[in-house]
Amino acid sequence: DGEKVKNVSRLPERAVPPASVNDSDVFISYAPVDDTPMMPGREGWVTQFHRNLEVRLEQLLGEPVSVWCDGSARDQARQEEILADLPGVKAMVSVVSPLFVRTADCVREAAEFGEASRMLQAEKTPVEAGELPPVLLRFFTQSQHFPFYEIDGESGRVLEYGGTYGEASRQRFFERIYDLAYELKRMLKLNEPADAIVDSSAGKTVYLAETTSDLKEGRNQLLRELIESGHRVIPDRALPLIGTDLKEAVQGYLADADLAVHLIGEHYGLIPEDASLSV
Repeated sequence: DGEKVKNVSRLPERAVPPASVNDSDVFISYAPVDDTPMMPGREGWVTQFHRNLEVRLEQLLGEPVSVWCDGSARDQARQEEILADLPGVKAMVSVVSPLFVRTADCVREAAEFGEASRMLQAEKTPVEAGELPPVLLRFFTQSQHFPFYEIDGESGRVLEYGGTYGEASRQRFFERIYDLAYELKRMLKLNEPADAIVDSSAGKTVYLAETTSDLKEGRNQLLRELIESGHRVIPDRALPLIGTDLKEAVQGYLADADLAVHLIGEHYGLIPEDASLSV
């Protein structure tokens, strides 16, 4: 009826794809090979990530958002133009993978952007700290980290989130998109660094321990609720999988925490290299 048509006309327009990096709010940096579809005729992983992140971010903000994500072939002059424009972008999301850290353009984009406080990591596939070039190590140890995978406790296999590995994996993909979009909302709306606490009088630093696969869904839900309530949640990046490094990292996080939450599940969990206890 007329009222419905009237209401629809007031809905916000979708953002027009940015013509240049300067016109964008968020820049997605990734290795083009990571967007290669697993099956012919399907969207690549990064294409799905870009589309869902942009839609979710617009839903949270209630206004159009321009997200730059261009994996087309670029000549050197075009790449230099993009690099020169990067410092003006409000936020940058790096789709991290072993290919990403070996791609010269990706490494340069992180270096030219230059601010870890406005950089977020969407880790598609785990990367050991020893594989990172020095410039990435400096940024990635300071920026927030959102893993889009889990490690099977029995086989040790890495299972990337997405539709390829079943409905549960697809659901976790959307949950992690929400987590990332919520953090981007804070950065864009409030112009705060990624690790800022919304209310310093109420926000706490909470150590939310890793858990076994049977409690992953509950942990992710608790993580979202803590962040939305203005708390900082650690660990904010992947823990090392070598026993001595893991122990040192956990001790550092716990020393920084006001509160530690440990969820106890039915399984024992993954045992790191050179260790006798599970994570």
